Amino acid sequence: MDVRFVLFLVFQASKVLTVADYMVGKEKMHPKITCHVENVEPKLSRKAQLKAYDGCARLRPIWDEIASKYKVVLTPSTVDVAPIGIGNTGDAVS
Repeated sequence: MDVRFVLFLVFQASKVLTVADYMVGKEKMHPKITCHVENVEPKLSRKAQLKAYDGCARLRPIWDEIASKYKVVLTPSTVDVAPIGIGNTGDAVS
């Protein structure tokens, strides 16, 4: 099963979370972020969004079966190793 739809939904959710800042200070934002909010690049269609939602819905019973075997499931909150020290918390725009 193709799991790229999960990344699509994360991308869409981050767009929603960025709109308020965009509305009050678009000129202060990095161009990649403004393109993201404006759906300029990558251009994501409603059809792709619905396909992603359907894909996640198909995964739900599979995940429920796996998780039912455990009392607790720990998951990482990032996709990579955190940088050493507190001088850098990562780069939100790549």
